[in-house]
Amino acid sequence: MKQRDVLLKLKNLPDNTKTVLDGLEKNKAPKTVVSDDAAGLMSAAEHTKLAGIPANANYYVHPESHPATMITGLHSVATSGNYNELKNKPTDLGAFTNNAGYALQSELHDHTNLAALNKITDAKITKWDEPVKWGAIEGVPSTIIYKNNNISLLNNDKGYVTRSELDDALGGSGGISDSKHTHANKAVLDLISAENWSSKVDTLTTTVATTNWALDDDGLYSCTITHNKGKNAIDVTAKTAAGEKLFIDYSSTENTVTVTTSAQYAATINITYANQALTI
Repeated sequence: MKQRDVLLKLKNLPDNTKTVLDGLEKNKAPKTVVSDDAAGLMSAAEHTKLAGIPANANYYVHPESHPATMITGLHSVATSGNYNELKNKPTDLGAFTNNAGYALQSELHDHTNLAALNKITDAKITKWDEPVKWGAIEGVPSTIIYKNNNISLLNNDKGYVTRSELDDALGGSGGISDSKHTHANKAVLDLISAENWSSKVDTLTTTVATTNWALDDDGLYSCTITHNKGKNAIDVTAKTAAGEKLFIDYSSTENTVTVTTSAQYAATINITYANQALTI
């Protein structure tokens, strides 16, 4: 539109046009976004919020509490409080924890001396706990007229013997025989019987280091063990430090044993001697 045309239109406006325009200018919305304290333009987020409110919507605040009858679908026990309306409720006492410490039927018992037990009081227990002398006990005489000083009046439940019984058993009459005594190794001595001890043996165990072996002319290694047995060995065995058995040869005199093997070993040597014949 040309400027001339604009001027012509403004010239032909009604007389109250200026008043209307002044009112519009005065009441026009500011270009800032509306706030709680001042008018303004609506933001896009507020427009979206208002658009999401359905028609006839009401502001609602849920109460802090309300009766159970307001809720549908609840079991009847929720409103009646009747224990018998519970499902799967326990019927046996065993389903409960005995936190009160009630006694079981199996723990109940009878006392044949119940009348006497009922007479026990704290005062009597205190008196019983106090040390008293024999004569201070109520109803007991201060002196004992007859008392037992003799062992013979007691029941010999251990089977003790008297001096006279020992003398009779040993064939003597002048006191207990010197042959009646005790042995700390009685269990071993009781096993001795009248048998020939020629089959009994004596043993000697010794260790040999690798440096104790000497190389002989045949390329074998030997060592000589001196002992004080005074008799020849009847058997000699040897093992390495690892417990492996060695193949050996040996010769013996009354005071020495010579062992021969193929190499130098750190070994344990067991020598067995025959005991002298002894017949009981």
